[in-house]
Amino acid sequence: MAAVNAHQWSLIRKRVLEYDEVIDIQRKQVYSDRDKVITEDDVSDIVYKMISYSVEETVNRYVNEAIPSDMWDIKALMREYKDKIEFDKKAKEIAEMSADEIHDYVEAMAFGEYEKKKEILGNIMLTIQKSILLQSIDENWMNHVDAMDELKRYIGLRSYAQRDPIVEYKKEGFEMFDDMNRNIKNQVCDKILELKIVYRSEDEEANDEE
Repeated sequence: MAAVNAHQWSLIRKRVLEYDEVIDIQRKQVYSDRDKVITEDDVSDIVYKMISYSVEETVNRYVNEAIPSDMWDIKALMREYKDKIEFDKKAKEIAEMSADEIHDYVEAMAFGEYEKKKEILGNIMLTIQKSILLQSIDENWMNHVDAMDELKRYIGLRSYAQRDPIVEYKKEGFEMFDDMNRNIKNQVCDKILELKIVYRSEDEEANDEE
C-alpha cells in the first residue's frame, strides 16, 4: 500500500512540475525582456519595433489583399488612430493606394508622430518611454499569471473528455502568452502615440512659483 501511495505521489509531483515548467519558461522570457528595458539607456529601437508590429496588425484588420479593395474600410482604419496620428491625406486618397502602400504610409505617419515627441521632449522622452514599457510589461504579466492560475484550476476537467490536461494547458498557455505579448506591443504603441505635450505660457509658470 505504501508503495502504491508513493507511486501516486510521484505522479502527482511530476504533473505539478510539468505545470510549473510552462509558467517558468514564460517568466524567464518576460524577465529577460524586462531586464533589457531596465539596462538599456535608450529603448527607442524596442518602441519602433512595437509600433511597426501594432501598425501592421491594425492595418491588416481593415485592409486585406484577400478581399476587393472597394471593401476596405479606410475610414474605420483612420478612426483607430484618432488622437494618435494627424493624417495628411484624406480617406479617399488613401483608398487609392495598394495594401502595401497603405501599410507603409500609416507606419511612416506613426513613426513621424513618435519622432516628433522625441525631438520635443529630448531626454525626458527616454524616461517616459521606458516607464511606459515597464508598466505595460508588469501589468500584462500579472494579469497573465492570474489567467494561467485560472486555466490550471479548470483544465483538469478536460481529462473527462479523454484529453491530456497537460497538453491542453501547454497549448492554451502559450497561446495566452502570445496574446499577452501582442497586448504589450499594442498598448505601448497606443500610449506613446496618445502622449500629449502641453505647452505652458510664462505667466502660468510664474503663477506656479508664487
